Amino acid sequence: MFRIFVRIDFYMDVIMDIRQRNTLSMVIFTSVLGQIATDIYLPSLPNLEQVFGVGSYLLQISISIFFSGYAISQIICGPLSDQYGRKIFMIAGVLIFAIGCYFAKNSQIIQSLILSRFIQGLGTGCFGVANRAILYDTFQGKDYSKSISIVSIVMARSEERRVGKECLRLC
Repeated sequence: MFRIFVRIDFYMDVIMDIRQRNTLSMVIFTSVLGQIATDIYLPSLPNLEQVFGVGSYLLQISISIFFSGYAISQIICGPLSDQYGRKIFMIAGVLIFAIGCYFAKNSQIIQSLILSRFIQGLGTGCFGVANRAILYDTFQGKDYSKSISIVSIVMARSEERRVGKECLRLC
């Protein structure tokens, strides 16, 4: 995995100016953050059944609710980010996601976990739609294709499923 980041870092140093490099780094961070929201959560479902004392169907609903929030926020934030700018929606999405994570961590009942997963989905969709638009605004032509490829490579190589399983093993 380290070799991938070294190669990407080399590409970013040689080809891009500092603004493009920072933009791509921010998009990579938020893209992986959105992926973590599902990939670390999934291995913990059996443990959450015991913690909340509920059946697996309710926890599976929390996944559906997460993606519902994701879809709704993309429908709303997409046109609004075209009108008001990308940066505000990127920041708002990360803040909404962080609020959802805080509430999920402190959930005592399954209903509050489901609501917090919806909030996480709203935030993830908000910065998810801004990510693609920011890349399109920053890069042109072949550079746009290369930037999308870099984001895809990092997301494919990220190891959050393994990290989630290791966290569960240690807890």
